[in-house]
Amino acid sequence: MRTNGVSGTAAVVGLIVAAACVGIAAPSGLKGSPAARTATSALADNSTRPSALFSGSSPAATRVAMSTPTPIPASSLDPAAGSGVTSTPSLPPEAVQLGPQVFKPTDGPPDWLVPDRAPDARAEGDAVVLELWVPHRNVGIGEWVTVHVRVTNEGSEKIYSDCIPLDTVLDATSLFDPGETWTGAAARFKEQLLSEQRLTRSTFSYRTGEGLDCPGGDIGKTDHLGPGDTWDIDLIVLPRYWLDNQALPPGSVPVVASLNFGFGLEGTRDYTLSVRQPIRLDGRPLPGVSPGQLADATLHTDGFIDWLEARDLTGWVNTHLSGKADSKRIDWQFFGFDGPAPNGTITMGLFAEGNATFLGEVLLDPWTGQSFGFVAR
Repeated sequence: MRTNGVSGTAAVVGLIVAAACVGIAAPSGLKGSPAARTATSALADNSTRPSALFSGSSPAATRVAMSTPTPIPASSLDPAAGSGVTSTPSLPPEAVQLGPQVFKPTDGPPDWLVPDRAPDARAEGDAVVLELWVPHRNVGIGEWVTVHVRVTNEGSEKIYSDCIPLDTVLDATSLFDPGETWTGAAARFKEQLLSEQRLTRSTFSYRTGEGLDCPGGDIGKTDHLGPGDTWDIDLIVLPRYWLDNQALPPGSVPVVASLNFGFGLEGTRDYTLSVRQPIRLDGRPLPGVSPGQLADATLHTDGFIDWLEARDLTGWVNTHLSGKADSKRIDWQFFGFDGPAPNGTITMGLFAEGNATFLGEVLLDPWTGQSFGFVAR
């Protein structure tokens, strides 16, 4: 349930396929945003609808071939019935105007100069010191952010950390509209989606590392740092939005480096040190809705919150986000539309145990927040 924000009625498309356990609910737009558009549709007889979202052939485990969609009867488009439908729907023809894409420069990141000054940020705890150097405080569009991190064990015991030991991000959360505030299962879904998918944070990659046993990030391995020893690590990131390689919005954002460690090889990593240093990004305004607003659009789609609340929180596995799909492969008549989405589509949802279906997801226009329907399977 939400505590503030938009309200509105969306029409419902229902479908049950016995073999695949697939359910569909149809569109609701992200209202209150200039870029948002609300799609409306209704079906008089759900039992006549086709049995999958995608046209063409594909593995039966994930998609079922489409049958010819049944036309929507004019009698089902009745505003007086409370569906909010006013006419036979069609997708708007215009596409969002994107800026030039931000790609990695062909000459690669700049050379790193060995730190010859005091660190920009420092944290100490349990005889472990974490230091951060950020040589460039103003970053243009298409320019790399290069940082240096040093971890020093000033204690008498080895410390252990996972491989790779540092989590270093450029946190651009403050540059985006957070969207609506929700409660209950909806609030947990939104928070978990934005956290797990890192839609507003760019993760640094290791460039060089001295003193590391496993700089490649081998799964299941640990790294250790002996008394008096030091890790020196260079990291890089190219600031850009996760969708279509667009520039991030301009503004001040922190570089955040965190270290989780413990004092036993098999022990838990109960100790955390974190440092941060703000930098200034040149950028362009985002040409669409924010990640938080996309999560809101997912939650507004008829059927999705009901599906969430029907599952025990202990059965939640992880959130789901697909990349941009080729919208031409989707049979849009299934959703009541006469053409493909001009901006492509993504899906947002959750893997969870219980009640026959294990995945609930919503098909969205990634730039306008327009929702095309909910699928459970």
